[in-house]
Amino acid sequence: MAAAHFFCKWLKRTGHFIIQLIETYEVIRMFKLFFYFLLGVISIIFLTACQRDSNAPDTSKRAASRTATVPVILQIPLWKNERIRVETIATAYAQKTATLYPKQNGEITAIYFRTGEWVKAGQILLQLDDKNEKIALELAHVQATDAERLFKRYQRAEGTQTFAPAVVDEARTAMQLRQIQLKAAQLAVEERQIIAPFSGYIGFSSLNIGDRVSPNTAIASLDDRKKLNIRFSLPESFAIHLQLGQNITLFSWRDNAPIQAEISEIDSQIDSRTRHLLIQAQFDNEPDHYRPGMSFRIQAEFYGKTYPAVPEMAVQWGGDGAYIWVVQEAQVQQLPISIVQRLEGELLIDAALTPEMPIIIEGVQRVRKGAQIESFDPILFVENAKNMPTIPLKLQ
Repeated sequence: MAAAHFFCKWLKRTGHFIIQLIETYEVIRMFKLFFYFLLGVISIIFLTACQRDSNAPDTSKRAASRTATVPVILQIPLWKNERIRVETIATAYAQKTATLYPKQNGEITAIYFRTGEWVKAGQILLQLDDKNEKIALELAHVQATDAERLFKRYQRAEGTQTFAPAVVDEARTAMQLRQIQLKAAQLAVEERQIIAPFSGYIGFSSLNIGDRVSPNTAIASLDDRKKLNIRFSLPESFAIHLQLGQNITLFSWRDNAPIQAEISEIDSQIDSRTRHLLIQAQFDNEPDHYRPGMSFRIQAEFYGKTYPAVPEMAVQWGGDGAYIWVVQEAQVQQLPISIVQRLEGELLIDAALTPEMPIIIEGVQRVRKGAQIESFDPILFVENAKNMPTIPLKLQ
């Protein structure tokens, strides 16, 4: 009994001890949770305070920027023409060119030219057999001489009434007829020759002495290439920009050297099928460097409509597109624009811009809408802008 009583008493004490341990652990866990919570609150308060300290200088800077003056540079807009550059390919033609043909059938008896040589206008190039024509010419000359001598005899006796007037008239008519026949015989002899119609370079010929030719046989080509013509076509939209005497630049595929040419002819009609206009330009070829038939690259620059030209740095971009800052009644305003063309350091723009409306070209990053120009006099500004392209001012 005593042993059982002792065991029960030990078991009861052990249970109380375990319960105390459990209660102590719960207290410690609750203390840890409270400690972590307190640490988190302190951290949040500390971070918030640091953030306020870091934002305090920015706020002061923005406040200072609102009150400080901003230097800007104004400029009266310049107006320039739109540049339209065109490149195309063209073929060269001689200033004068002809393919020579005989006027009659015949056999070649002499050739007086060599391929590629320079011949003068009126020079005999080729001779056909003309024996029959020369005989006919001699006969016509004799007949014309005899008819003239007979008419003069009748004419001397006309006052003596030896011959009737009708006989004298018949003699005059016969003389005139023989003179016409003589001219025809002379022309027949001349047509047995091929004569250069103008000075130029004679082309290749495959004919030889003894060959028979007809009016359909090409003898050779003749080119006057001291000046070369360049023919090309452009779309009808460029017709308004073309004028006689206008300069264009050519480039040879051989050496890519620039050649200055001048527009010499413009077609009077636009081709209804291609909607292109035919143009001819001419350039000097005195050194004889180029030949007809060569191709050239043409580069021409025309001037279109007039637009305001502003520096690239004056253009800003926003959600609605490009814009510039302008000054209206001493106040800065935002003006939407459309970019027409880019030039060297400038932009041609399309905008509701008047010739005397100042634009801000420097300091645009710090400009705000509605800002006032300090001591701005528009009349005085326009007068000063005539002598000084850009004028520095300050925004209030």
